[in-house]
Amino acid sequence: NIWEQPSLAKSYDVNSSEDIVCIFNGKHETVSVDDFYITETNGSTVNYTAYNGEKIIASCFMSVTQEDTPVCYLTINHGEVYEDYEFVRIITEAGYSVGTLDMYTDGIPEDCDLLVTYNPKKDFSVKNEVSNESEIEMLEEYMSLGGKYMIFLSPDTFASGGFENLEGFLSSWGVEYMHETNNDGIEACSI
Repeated sequence: NIWEQPSLAKSYDVNSSEDIVCIFNGKHETVSVDDFYITETNGSTVNYTAYNGEKIIASCFMSVTQEDTPVCYLTINHGEVYEDYEFVRIITEAGYSVGTLDMYTDGIPEDCDLLVTYNPKKDFSVKNEVSNESEIEMLEEYMSLGGKYMIFLSPDTFASGGFENLEGFLSSWGVEYMHETNNDGIEACSI
């Protein structure tokens, strides 16, 4: 209760009387009752479209009772834009701690349980006369050790043809893109 025990509430990141805290063995997770609902915003009006409370509470229980929380890294530095907060929320609700990762400067950490790339705008690096680092080699090593990698691409990601390194990596895992030109002369890709 934030009114009866304000210092205790603050120690658990409780900011509202609508916050709920799951506590176990010194670990805690705080959520708001608002997190229990899926909403849709239409101008200044917020409409509740679904109830998701059981999943949120289960996610909190899982977060505080897991011995080791799995870590998901979202790659950055290739023009990725993670505007879809629902996507990050789904990963968090699956029990992952989420962080960002610049593979070029940091490599892939040993604690990485899931690596995600979302619609990159520029290619991954390889060792050459310009770069001493190869993100492609890092991905290959990570995958060869049983790593999990998810990549989300739009149909036009490879249309510019500027993804030779990433396309080569995906090809080695059986994912091929067919470069085709539409009737209007614009290149389109398909799997």
